Amino acid sequence: GDIATTQCLGGNTCTLPFNLLCIHVKTGSRVAYAGNIDVLVDSGNGYVPVSTPGAYYNRRTVVVDQCFTNLVGVQVRGTTSDAWLGSIRLSSDNKVSYYPLACDDCTGTTNLAANIIVDGNDDDVNTAQLSVITAPRVHYSPPPPVCIRVTTGSLAGDLNVLVNSNNGKGFVEISVTGRLYELDEVVVDECFANLVGVQVKGTTDRSWMGSILVSTDHRMSYNPFTCLDCSGTADNTTSIVVGGNDDSGDIATTQCLGGKTCTLSFRPPFCILVKTGSGRYNNGYAEVLVDSGNGDGYVPEAGGNHGRGQVIVDKCFADIVGVQVKGTNDDAWVGGVFLSTDNRVSYSAFTCDDCTGTTNL
Repeated sequence: GDIATTQCLGGNTCTLPFNLLCIHVKTGSRVAYAGNIDVLVDSGNGYVPVSTPGAYYNRRTVVVDQCFTNLVGVQVRGTTSDAWLGSIRLSSDNKVSYYPLACDDCTGTTNLAANIIVDGNDDDVNTAQLSVITAPRVHYSPPPPVCIRVTTGSLAGDLNVLVNSNNGKGFVEISVTGRLYELDEVVVDECFANLVGVQVKGTTDRSWMGSILVSTDHRMSYNPFTCLDCSGTADNTTSIVVGGNDDSGDIATTQCLGGKTCTLSFRPPFCILVKTGSGRYNNGYAEVLVDSGNGDGYVPEAGGNHGRGQVIVDKCFADIVGVQVKGTNDDAWVGGVFLSTDNRVSYSAFTCDDCTGTTNL
């Protein structure tokens, strides 16, 4: 137990959740925007403070920057007559992007917390043409639906398109099995409130080529997916060939051939890196399991005895619910478990929900 500060011992299975919902509260940039605010979060166990109760925050100060695996609601309140003005935003993609929360019972001309005033009385209502909260309840608004458009290009053929819409059924086909899609024909044009992932697969010798695009702004614009496990010289789906055999590889630079099931991501993939430490006694036995949100729960990705400095897992997923690690032998393993959301440019350590020790990283 003295080898590392975060400890998963006694054969316990320790969970490293992927923090899906991150709250960011920040004071505005002007001197007059500094003030008092309390922020409370219900992560499934009732509302508890996540800011310092009664604290005064200067301009441009981050009040809260914290992630939660489960988020029921957020509350803010003014505790004095010294009004606070700033932004309250939420990220559902591990801090890659943010959008403002919506307020159920604020006053003012909007209900968005992109620019919100919080006060213990009403004397500063003119500071911003937005919201004053007296008995607040702020919640996060769901992002726009994710819309998929699959269009046949210069090669008619058939393919299967499957989506995981986070309804507990895993990947479900939304195309028509065995149908020959003609040139320029739209295969799929459908939106989903909670899209986890997309898969494509060729099942016959009639290879299909076309575009598979995604919109996250109510169909105002479309962008290609990234194929996580295609072959070819590219990985975007502006032009992709899908087939049950390998005969059509020269038709498009992004290729899903040989009857392979290929996974498409509309955001940077979530990449997990698990590596044994380089210390003298860091080698040992460990099992790593990942829940990628496909309905199969936690699936083993690595196990056995791992040497010093050895990379145990280096794999990307379209989505991640959580990671688990477990010691399987008296010969303890020491290492790091890291996540990248920017195509392996940088990594950050997971936090451990149920580890012992002096830290949880």
